[in-house]
Amino acid sequence: MASSSSNLTEEIKAIVSAALGGVRYGIKIRFPHAFVMTLLFRQDQSTSKKIATILRLSRDHAISLGAFAAIYKTVLALLKASSRAVRSFDSKTSTKASPLHLAGRILVAICGVTGRRLVERPPGYPERNHHALLAGAVGGYLVWGRYNKVNTQINLYLLSRVIIALGKRHGFHIEHNEGRYRWFGAAVWGIVMHLFEGQPDALHSSLERSMDEIYRYSLPL
Repeated sequence: MASSSSNLTEEIKAIVSAALGGVRYGIKIRFPHAFVMTLLFRQDQSTSKKIATILRLSRDHAISLGAFAAIYKTVLALLKASSRAVRSFDSKTSTKASPLHLAGRILVAICGVTGRRLVERPPGYPERNHHALLAGAVGGYLVWGRYNKVNTQINLYLLSRVIIALGKRHGFHIEHNEGRYRWFGAAVWGIVMHLFEGQPDALHSSLERSMDEIYRYSLPL
């Protein structure tokens, strides 16, 4: 009983720590970025509006990261507790294929407690690799699934990183292969310039503004 209570306390500490870490990092990474970008590209705004924009973007980033971290760790803890409970239940049920036993077997498969011997992980860590996938998906749906400018930027950034990572897993390395990287750069910049010149409205507004600053700049004569 004492061990169970201790585990619960440690899992709660992991959830709170992740939430605070997300908020802290969100402010640290977004505030200077929002400050610089607002000063450079929001010349049409008053000083008070600029300050409000900077604070809003910093708040949105911090809250999203903190909320996702808390949800992710919470779902991991629930999956870990469920997998242990189901494992205990499965060991006590008979071998008869009753509906209750069948339901237990399904939960066993979902929670990932079959196969090789389970190695218990510390609080805050997934007990199975696919627990991280499930917890991340839940947090992504609830937090990053809400459309706003900050979420869009982060989702697109992560998408590019995920594509690179999946390529590495299958032996397709881009960063350290100069030949491939040159073709990668050619494809990305060829497509984006084609869109900018032909269909600028299809680009994200911030990217379009940045490209206007470069390619539509006129010398002050």
